[in-house]
Amino acid sequence: MIESGSFPGSTSVQADHSSVGPVPMQRDAVVIAEKKRRSPLRRLVLVLLLGTLAAVPTSAVLLAVAPGLMTWTAPVLCDAEHADAFAVSDQYNVQPGETSWTFELNCINDRGEADIVGFFPPMLVVSAVLLAALAAVSLLSSLIGWARRD
Repeated sequence: MIESGSFPGSTSVQADHSSVGPVPMQRDAVVIAEKKRRSPLRRLVLVLLLGTLAAVPTSAVLLAVAPGLMTWTAPVLCDAEHADAFAVSDQYNVQPGETSWTFELNCINDRGEADIVGFFPPMLVVSAVLLAALAAVSLLSSLIGWARRD
């Protein structure tokens, strides 16, 4: 419907949108609100990806600061014959004024023979434990938050 405006020579248009449906901006707002609501599985995948990037360096630092933590991984990494586990740290003087440290897990049997596991496998086990704990806490908090919204 076209009506004459309040100024001479001007017109204004009024449209009737009752048959068109909801305004597009309202529909977009509903879609955005639905996208903000993430499922627990999606959050878990995000935590696993980002947590992996954080867990590996964190476990490396933990094992370097407290090498005794490596002995906790012995039930996973040492076989039944080599039941006793020891965290061994060695100090080397590479050059004058420069010191290098190495850490490794050694599994020892009854005869004193050592099975050297090294540093990397215990670090991966500690990383997996850290990542599992982070994922469990994240999934639990996500489920609690998701249940409260419903």
